[in-house]
Amino acid sequence: MIIRFTVLCFVLVMTGRTVNAQEVQNTYVFTGALFPFILEQNNEGAPKGLSVDILKRISEITGDHIEVKMYPWARALQMAKAGVTHGVIGPYKSEEREAYLNYSSTHFYEDRMVLLQRQQSSISWKGDLRSLSSYTMLAINGWAYGPEFSAALPFLNVENVSTAEQALNMLCKERADLVALNERNALYEIQKENVWNELSIMEPAFRTVVGYFAFSKEREDLAFENRFNTALNWLATSGEIKQLSANYGLSYIGPTVE
Repeated sequence: MIIRFTVLCFVLVMTGRTVNAQEVQNTYVFTGALFPFILEQNNEGAPKGLSVDILKRISEITGDHIEVKMYPWARALQMAKAGVTHGVIGPYKSEEREAYLNYSSTHFYEDRMVLLQRQQSSISWKGDLRSLSSYTMLAINGWAYGPEFSAALPFLNVENVSTAEQALNMLCKERADLVALNERNALYEIQKENVWNELSIMEPAFRTVVGYFAFSKEREDLAFENRFNTALNWLATSGEIKQLSANYGLSYIGPTVE
């Protein structure tokens, strides 16, 4: 039955027909935090962004009602881990998270992981994180920065803070030497705080990572996951995610990126 329904969804997508909401009476709650362009709020407080656009299309295709709620990132992950919600929006992959999340079959956005410093600083950076052991670095609580960052942590002086905004403010006030962020968040916060003349992004990036939708293993629903993944795969391979990404000034290479 699950296989038949999944195949049906795929056929409906390929023919351009969507499932009527009356056909599948299911509601699923996904949580996420503020990720510039990926998940934000409009003036009325309603969720918006690339992830919301994609989830709307998936909902139209499968007939599942998908509700989006926003929380601080660490709380959003914990709610999915505990099975309070069905899934989470935007996580990078990490070994810790894979213990309690089933990731979507393909990612839907891509990020370069970078370091920021004050423009008057003269920190030498050639891509070796361990070379930064004498500096104070800020990272965002609950973020996964990739295996290179995790391996270098014992050699680094890293302090976790709650938000990217907090990290940049501390860097500007000389309460830290470096900030580790993704480039998308970095550019958003630099523009928002108008600190182009104070901060700079260091090259090279130390990793390119990709972000997924993920499902709570505590509330595992393989039928829903199959429907979701079939729709998401089609949106990726058909070029629709690339088109939606362009609306936000984001690039999207697609499923070949690891």
